[in-house]
Amino acid sequence: MEIQLTKDADKLICLIYKDYLNRRDKGKDKSSAKAYPERSDWPKSLTDSFTEADVRDTLRELKSAGLVRSYLYGGFALTDKAIVYMETRFPNGISQVLEWMGKFKGAIPFM
Repeated sequence: MEIQLTKDADKLICLIYKDYLNRRDKGKDKSSAKAYPERSDWPKSLTDSFTEADVRDTLRELKSAGLVRSYLYGGFALTDKAIVYMETRFPNGISQVLEWMGKFKGAIPFM
């Protein structure tokens, strides 16, 4: 089954995955790297790019697609399905994610 996302959800999962890769590069174990248990744990890039309300709404879309799990206090975690999806999509890792994000940002003037 193919994963279909809105442009906002696509951008958000890329921002989260980029942060996940940075956390892994800094030595965090996989379980900790993919967990954002509270709102205060969200990567800054999420609220730099979206309002908090838009992040929450887009996280619901990602949850429906099976890419994140929601936590009680506003946090979330990437699922294994999300990691597999992003590893398949960006096999060269963070450099490829950053390259894609640069193209995406250039194509949409309000980003």
